[in-house]
Formats: sequence, C-alpha cells, structure tokens
Amino acid sequence: MGSAGLWPAINNAVQAGRDACTALFKISWNVFSGFQAILSVMAKAVKKTSVDKEVRDEIAGLKVLAMDSLASFNVLFEHTSDKELKILELGHSELLSLFSKILFAVNSELDQLLADPSAASRRSRISGSVPDSIDYMNSLLTQCRKQNFSDILIAAIIEAATLDQTRRNEKKDDEIIKFKLAHGDRLVKSGIKLLVDYTDLLSRLDDTGSSLSRLSPSMRDKISSSEIFNSKTDLKSMLISELQERFQKMDPFLSGDRAFRYSETKFFPANLGPVRPINQFYGFLPAKEFFRKYLSAFSLKGQNFPLLISSLPGLGKTHFTISYTLSFDNLTLILCEPHHLEKPLVDIIQILGKRSNRRFVLFFDDVDTRKIDWYYFRTNIGGSCVLPENITVIIASNYEYPANILSRGGGFTFPFFDEITCQEMVHDFLMSMGMKAPNKELVSVIAADYVEEFGQHVFEELSPRTLVRYLERYHSDTVKRKKALDMARQDVTTAPDAMCFYEANQKVIQRLKDSI
Repeated sequence: MGSAGLWPAINNAVQAGRDACTALFKISWNVFSGFQAILSVMAKAVKKTSVDKEVRDEIAGLKVLAMDSLASFNVLFEHTSDKELKILELGHSELLSLFSKILFAVNSELDQLLADPSAASRRSRISGSVPDSIDYMNSLLTQCRKQNFSDILIAAIIEAATLDQTRRNEKKDDEIIKFKLAHGDRLVKSGIKLLVDYTDLLSRLDDTGSSLSRLSPSMRDKISSSEIFNSKTDLKSMLISELQERFQKMDPFLSGDRAFRYSETKFFPANLGPVRPINQFYGFLPAKEFFRKYLSAFSLKGQNFPLLISSLPGLGKTHFTISYTLSFDNLTLILCEPHHLEKPLVDIIQILGKRSNRRFVLFFDDVDTRKIDWYYFRTNIGGSCVLPENITVIIASNYEYPANILSRGGGFTFPFFDEITCQEMVHDFLMSMGMKAPNKELVSVIAADYVEEFGQHVFEELSPRTLVRYLERYHSDTVKRKKALDMARQDVTTAPDAMCFYEANQKVIQRLKDSI
C-alpha cells in the first residue's frame, strides 16, 4: 500500500477510536448520573425514614400521655352505673365530660397518625359530622369563660378526692385522698402536656399551611396553669387543708358553706349569724306547709317555678326563706341584691347551672316591686331563658307584684298579724315547750301581756319577730311562767286587743304608702 493510501486509513482508525472513546464517555457519564440519582433517592429515603421514625417516636410518647391521662381520669371522675361508665356529678361535670371526649379523641387520632402521618392535614379542615379533638377543645375553651382550664381541673380533683367522705360526713381517709391526689397530679401534668404537644405536632405535620386555623387562638392561654399551680407543684404532697384553701377561690362551693352572697360575678360565704331553725317557727301553719312543699319539691325533683312572696314587714319572709332552704342538705342559698334583677341574669345562671350536683336558691330580698325595672327578669325567668333544674328563684317584697310578673311563678302572701294569728303562735310555742294541750286561757293571757308590753313601747312593732323575742323569755324566766299560769286561773282572763293589731297594721301600711 502506498503512502497515499496509508494516511486515510490511519485517520479513519483514529477517528473511530475517538468515536469509541466519546461513546464510552457518554455511557460512563450516563451510568454515573444514574448512580448519582440512585444515591440521591436513597439519601432522601434514608432521610424520610429518619423523619418518620422521629415522628413515630413522638406519637408513641403522646400515646403514653393519653393512656396515663385516661387512666387517672377514670380513677377520679368516673363510676359504674347501669353497666356503663358515667362521670360523677361534680361542680364542673360538663367541662369534665368535654375533657374526657378530648382525651379519647386525641388517643384515637394518634393511632391514625401512626398509620398515616399525613392525616394531620385533615385537622385543619372541618372534620365532618363527627366532632374531632379540635371541635371538643374549642367547646372546652368556651366553657372555661374567664378561668384557666387547669385551675378548674384542679378544683374538680380536690372535690373528687374528698367527695365520698364529705357526703357521708366521715373522717377523711388520708390514704384514699393521697391515692386520688396522686392520680390528680398525673392527670394535670400529663393531660395539659398532651394537649399542648399534640397541637404542636399537628401544626408541624400540616402541609396545607393552615397551622390548625380551626383551633381557637386562646387555647394555650386558657389551658395553661395560673400562678396557683405550676409544673413544680406536687398536688399529692400538699395538706388537704392547704389544697382546700388554695382552690376555694376557684370554686367557693368546695368550702362546705351553704349560704353565699353574690356580687360582681363572684360568690362570698355569707355570715348570717344565728338562723332560727324551722322547729322554732310558731303559728303560720299555711306558710310553713307551703314553704316545706315548695322547697321539698325543688330539692327532690328540681321543680323550680319562681316563688314570689309578699307581706307587710316583719312577718317572716326572710327568715322563712333562709331557714327552710338551709333545712334541706342539698340546697345552697345565694343572697342576691334587688338591683341584680335589673341586670342580665345569664351569667349567674350559666355559672350555677354547670354545677348540676348542687341545687341553688337565688333569694332577692326587700325588692320594691313598684320601682324595679322587670325587663331582665321577664327575659331570663320564664321568658326566652329556661332556668336549669338546679336553680330556683325566690323574691320577697313588702308590696304586691305586677300581674305580668306574678303570672311567671307561684305566689304566697302572708296573712295579716292579728290577735288570732298571735294566739296561734303562742299556742305553738307552748307546745314546743312540752305542753300537750295548752288551755286557751293561758294562751290568751300570754298574748295579752305581749300586746301590753308593745303598748308600753318595749317593742318597736307588733309583729311575729318581736313576739318571738318576747316568748323566748319564758325559757329562762320561771317567775314570768308562774305569773302567766296564775293569771290564766282567774275568773276573768285578759285577751289581746284586736284594735291594737288593726291600728298597728294600718300604721305600717301608711308608712309603705308614704315611701312612694
């Protein structure tokens, strides 16, 4: 082959080599790129697996909190009734029921997240016809009103820990109380932490960018503990008396008092002084029977139509209401001011209505029916608002009620205090002292002596309350008892002056008219 033919062959060979090298390079590059892509996918998979493990570990930790909270809730607040679990009737039963629903909902939703972490996104949207944990949390926050939920929960724990022994008036068993308080301590810490951490987890896993927009923004503030309780506090290590005192401010009814004054949306124990028991009410048999039946029906069955009482001053409206209310162990007396009737009653009704384990008598005394604006009473009592069955209303006045007010409840008017009523009271008093059948002469003499002392200005008024003060002397004054017996044996016995009663009543009526 000549030199002229050799060079083209060499060039062709060189070019073929170059092409082969280029092809080989391309193949190598593609292989490298593919391998790099595989490595990238593997790295992402490893990273995702690592993230999933962290999430799953966190969910597992929340499951422990949920199970602990449910177990302690069961110990404290649930009991078996008719083969099913029911929540105890405590002062905050409605809130406790919502809290229970939250715990069960969160526990169930955590199982869903373990199977599919992307399920968190659904919590940002309306869940449908079945409420979820966010729905229950929003309801709980609304029910808390101005209080923190953790404070309410602790108050309920204290009540539950001492409930059975308090009801049976037994000496408190410290071991049982400590056992329940230990569960209470765990419930507060586990339950509050569960709600905070669970909502944080949902926000982090939410890929819609909504960040739980359905959840009320007040959630963290409402469920966080106040200065009364913090994570360093140990409920089970406190003295019972200390706990009662510290949480009395949150739920004053834990104190065991049964009479309270209501002012500025708060309740304060009322110092009533000595309250005359019902067995020391003399005479007025129709009034005693009426009050007994009315408050007995409310105590046992929740029959709670408003009671509107009227009479002249001093006949016993206030004492009858207080004494007969407190004679029923499950009734609590709330003393309201007359001007409260001229304000919305929704707040006090909502506050007391939630305490379904207690029955409350709202007592408005000395109401001037001629001047008061009845708008809110007509709206809230027998109007658009129906009283919960654990609340009734008693209003006492020296004046008659307007017809449109009287039609909303039951009315009772005390009879005038006359010589007949006076003698009935004296007769009852003598029977209470042990006389089986007091003779009418003795009754007449004692009644006449009382009227005479009124005429001598020993008493400022002729009324049942001054007669009771007069009769109390006979308990300790043997001379007075002997004098009355001697006078009753005379041929002519004195009788109480009917005109004196008439004139005294007329003066009272005139004073009431002059006060307009």
